[in-house]
Amino acid sequence: MAKVQTQTDISELARQTQELFKLNGASAPQFEQFREVQNAMLKEAETFAHHWFERRQEATDATIDAMRQVNSNDNTDPTAFTQAITDWQSRSFERLNADLQDWMTLCTHCAQLAAPKQEAGAGAPSDAGQRKRA
Repeated sequence: MAKVQTQTDISELARQTQELFKLNGASAPQFEQFREVQNAMLKEAETFAHHWFERRQEATDATIDAMRQVNSNDNTDPTAFTQAITDWQSRSFERLNADLQDWMTLCTHCAQLAAPKQEAGAGAPSDAGQRKRA
């Protein structure tokens, strides 16, 4: 027995597809909020990246300075060598700490942006709930 295939008309398929993309009054605010959240997250990521690259540039400059100090012809004192490396490491750890702090700030801000907005009073306990506990 041969299978009967139903052939969908191209215009019907176009109509169905168009229905998927129509904005109605209920969905438009959701798409607008989605776009706003994306833009806010992008700004947060740009701020993070800007600071991160600034610190990488500082790290490069600090490394070059430390290498110059260590390799200078008049620097034969082992204490000065150790101090130059210690200073370089200390500043490197400060930059790594700033990286971590900025990363945590980015994650926190993005999570707050993505969290559903509560309407005024939505998070407050109701009178009925307070009476039950009393």
